[in-house]
Amino acid sequence: EGRESSVHLALFPDVADIVPGRVAGLEEDWAHLLRIRELLNIELEALRASKSIGKGLDAAVTLIVTEGSDENIILRRYEDALPEFLNVSQVTVSTVPAQSVAATKDSAAVLIKAEVAAGAKCERCWRVVPDVGSDSRWPSVCARCSEALDAINFPPTQEAV
Repeated sequence: EGRESSVHLALFPDVADIVPGRVAGLEEDWAHLLRIRELLNIELEALRASKSIGKGLDAAVTLIVTEGSDENIILRRYEDALPEFLNVSQVTVSTVPAQSVAATKDSAAVLIKAEVAAGAKCERCWRVVPDVGSDSRWPSVCARCSEALDAINFPPTQEAV
């Protein structure tokens, strides 16, 4: 009642109606995050060119930011979603003290370190993570996917030991 008969006929909601707080703040966050992803893609292309990785999910990324910087605040706010957003298996946000960074215009910039991810490939989400096999019911998936399979009552591929 009161809704379109199909989602395909419905209009997108106004951002202000679904985002708490300032819409401009969200747009600023996205501008920072998209810039970081742009810079990361350059690093990932270098790893692909050297044949170290084939795709982004083969990589682990460390983002090094200055304590108290806008980038640090934004990355911490979205830390749990960064692997999916950046399309890599693992993301670590590391903070360095402000006094250890030379006082330059770019002192708040993000230093990006990309390398081959450690761990095994999850057969469900394809991330390379160290916790694949942590649930004996589904030995070929990561802990996150095990939780998802459990939540939908997916039958185990093996009996729990």
